[in-house]
Amino acid sequence: MIYALSDIHGCLDALEDALARIGDLDDILTPDSDNMLIFLGDYVDGGPESASVLCRIHELQQRYRDNAIVLKGNHDDWLLDFLTTDEPLIIANFTEETLCSFLPDTVIDNFSGIGSFEVLSAIRTYIMEHYPWLVGWLHSLPLYFKTETQVFVHAGIDEDAAEWWELGTSEDVMLNKYPPTTGPFLIDVIAGHVGSGQVADDPTFHDVFYDGYSHYFIDGSVMQSQRIPVLTYDTETGQYGSI
Repeated sequence: MIYALSDIHGCLDALEDALARIGDLDDILTPDSDNMLIFLGDYVDGGPESASVLCRIHELQQRYRDNAIVLKGNHDDWLLDFLTTDEPLIIANFTEETLCSFLPDTVIDNFSGIGSFEVLSAIRTYIMEHYPWLVGWLHSLPLYFKTETQVFVHAGIDEDAAEWWELGTSEDVMLNKYPPTTGPFLIDVIAGHVGSGQVADDPTFHDVFYDGYSHYFIDGSVMQSQRIPVLTYDTETGQYGSI
């Protein structure tokens, strides 16, 4: 069985709820099983616990090395840019809530004017010192994961490349593709990034959306729904579902 979820956006409670719906991970993700847990990116920004979400997913990957796949999303890539380059310090895409999730209250009290270059530099230094694994880990995250019949990716692939999609899809498309593509393709494409309600043209819909052909969209817009849908795929029957 494959379990896939995406776009957690700093919402730790919603992540834990999704994991609980899957079941006892120690029983499910055993090294001798074919069961897999796949995260499709965007672990930060939006909710108040971006740092805790990253730590939780990192811990899960370390614990279930043979069965857990963690992909990179565009927000995770932006965080990596923030930590490793100078320019994003000026045009940071992060809310104060996101950056402060990495800081204890005693440190937050020392910062004012969080948008200034000096304060952003100090926050970056603090994160680098107290989360020494973070940059290397974010760098190591792949952009996609494929099986014989599927590709799991944060935003999407270049379907126009047809059978050459793996070579023909740029990193930017895999991280930022918009608008999403629907319709038939050579393999199934499972993506997050765009809320399933937007793809379904129903703002009240926050579950896994299947386009009836080859595309599954699993971003449940957690900031609105407070829920992260989990796509399931039975590797024996080839049946998809959601929990």
